[in-house]
Amino acid sequence: MARALSLLALSLTLCHAALGARYVASVIGTNVSSKLDPAGLVKPTFSGYLPVASDGSAMYYAFYESQSAARAEDIGEAPIVLWLQGGPGCASTFGAFYELGPWSVNPNLSVQRNPGSWNRLFGLLLLDQPVGTGYSLTANGTASIPTDEMGMAAHLYAALQGFFDEHKGMAKRPLFITGESYAGKYVPSIAHYILQAQEDAAAAAATTSTGTAAAANASISAATTAAAVGTAAAAPLRHRRELPADAHALARLPPLFRLAGVAVGNGLTDPRSQTQTLASSAFYQGLLPPALRDEVAGRAVMVVSLIDEGKWVEAHTAREDLRRVYNSLTEDQKERYACFMRSSLPRPKMKK
Repeated sequence: MARALSLLALSLTLCHAALGARYVASVIGTNVSSKLDPAGLVKPTFSGYLPVASDGSAMYYAFYESQSAARAEDIGEAPIVLWLQGGPGCASTFGAFYELGPWSVNPNLSVQRNPGSWNRLFGLLLLDQPVGTGYSLTANGTASIPTDEMGMAAHLYAALQGFFDEHKGMAKRPLFITGESYAGKYVPSIAHYILQAQEDAAAAAATTSTGTAAAANASISAATTAAAVGTAAAAPLRHRRELPADAHALARLPPLFRLAGVAVGNGLTDPRSQTQTLASSAFYQGLLPPALRDEVAGRAVMVVSLIDEGKWVEAHTAREDLRRVYNSLTEDQKERYACFMRSSLPRPKMKK
């Protein structure tokens, strides 16, 4: 059993996978789900495929239920946390076995329980996205993979709708959307998409309600109704940005779930702005002396200039070079995440 779980865990850490359209069609004609119950697995655990586009593409999901509830009926109150890996193109199942899932993979490919698993307290939902990532399936190869945040958000929304439609008993539980790294783009995009769907549903309901009242009250006109609905729909999102759906995305219906919040760790949300803060933030935290601060700042200016010129490949290369320099100055080379802030004593480089 341990060996079987080891092989499963290893395969799940792959960041990219591509499957042919014929196989896709044979697997995901409908919303497929399976309940896993090998000996020793934290229960209940669900996995399956969620259709996300009219072309037949589908997203793989795994769900690990909260283990904190003392009684089965208490599970209905436990929040659900959706985890999105970064990349772009890294499967969330990587996070499941390397960071926050109930099982961790050891160097010898054996597995052990993770004492820090997020599903100790919450229901943990993982989606391999975008389609074409991990175990998720594309119907038409790379042509089915979203190329921007708009298509990505549409697919994610369809997957969430499918999950909560299949597991209707979870619909009232608060949903928190979380992620790291490039998910700094995924998380805000899908959250905004959900809020727009909520507003669209509220506007439609208001139109129906006001229209009924108008039949009994001649003072209510079509013009005032449209104005009132428009004001109500626009108020919550002061910076509403229309996110047109991907060409093959499923219709956006009112959400079947309740978005409660979002969280991003080490997020890459706006590289242009974030790159410009590296030098000053590191300097004021005592990680860089003035001379090295100026070196990092100079490299950041170069990155921003390339971004502004639309030279994306060159900008990416320059930013990676900047990160290597920055990391060499602020990280402990023996332990990557051991930085100056873990000690009150000045680092040797700061004494020079």
